[in-house]
Amino acid sequence: MGFQDISRSLAADEVAERIREWIFSGTFKPGERLPSELSLARTFGVSRSVVREALRGLEQLGVILVRRGYKGGAFVTRSDTSVLNRSLSMTLRIGEISLAELFEARLIYEPEVARLAALRAGEAELSALRHVLREQQAVVASSRFAHPTNLSFHHAIARATRNPILEVVIGVVLDLMRDRLSEQRLPEGASSRIVAEHEQIYAALCDRDAARAARLMRDHVLSVWEMLRHVLPREAERSF
Repeated sequence: MGFQDISRSLAADEVAERIREWIFSGTFKPGERLPSELSLARTFGVSRSVVREALRGLEQLGVILVRRGYKGGAFVTRSDTSVLNRSLSMTLRIGEISLAELFEARLIYEPEVARLAALRAGEAELSALRHVLREQQAVVASSRFAHPTNLSFHHAIARATRNPILEVVIGVVLDLMRDRLSEQRLPEGASSRIVAEHEQIYAALCDRDAARAARLMRDHVLSVWEMLRHVLPREAERSF
């Protein structure tokens, strides 16, 4: 990379930062179109290629959406937790996250998530949880219990908090767990025990018993951890 390329890169970063400030301050709102490349180039005193590079970087971050053709342009993206989900997931996947660290995070977050879900879940959220439980019961009966079905119950509880940040954080942790455990077989009888514990948590949510839901969720996370300690002794050395 030559000096001219470095200068251009810095200029693009500066332009991108100024546009971010506009968006975060509310000057341009979600769904609103930004000024044209030519207008932005004149505003910042740079070439259109520098503006184009800045916009490309903002689009990769999910801050804007660039549409081509007639009525195209750069538009501020609407609120979408999937952007945060992808960013957090990528950051964690780059590092070497142990199974123990994932469970430690679950032990901190999930009891509170269950408590909030007991207070906030509406009929739609409870219906979704009921549907997941029925799927799990059917799968256990056929001896084909799988981790994705297990973790979907926890995803549904996170959604029931109606807090998008908690939903994203729990979702990323659970997705990382799924990646780590996709090929792992649980001990004999573990699947039935997990479903039974899910049923107890669901009952607490239906009763609006926040304290019981939090306690049961903590016991459940610890219970699953103990199951895995028997089949993953090297990774499961930490105790909580």
